[in-house]
Amino acid sequence: MWHRTKMSGQPKYPSHDLDRAVHKLDGSPGGVRPQEPLLELTDFSISFLSGSRQVKAVEKVTLSVRRGEAIAFVGESGSGKTATCMGVARLIEGAHTVSGSVRFDGIDLTLVTDRELDSIRGRRIGVIFQD
Repeated sequence: MWHRTKMSGQPKYPSHDLDRAVHKLDGSPGGVRPQEPLLELTDFSISFLSGSRQVKAVEKVTLSVRRGEAIAFVGESGSGKTATCMGVARLIEGAHTVSGSVRFDGIDLTLVTDRELDSIRGRRIGVIFQD
């Protein structure tokens, strides 16, 4: 489960009200297409190799985050919150498989080289863990 909030001291809105809330907060008239996503995951999945079998840790996550928004992943221990964030930033080590797409500011992070990703990771995209 994830929850969106509007940044810059704006009130919090449930995700199903976000499109309407964005229009109200930025003054856009009804019917104007909201800003394109800064981060967009489509059918994002991660599996880990455990012995001789693949274990699904994250399965077909689809979400988008526009500029000025923040999301928080909330769920039980082992539900895939950390794996999702680590997978987006390509910080997972060991035997694993990632599928789906991760687009950040129009760039598919699953296709860029490690060197290209280093210029983005830590400067433009990061993960803040609860610890």
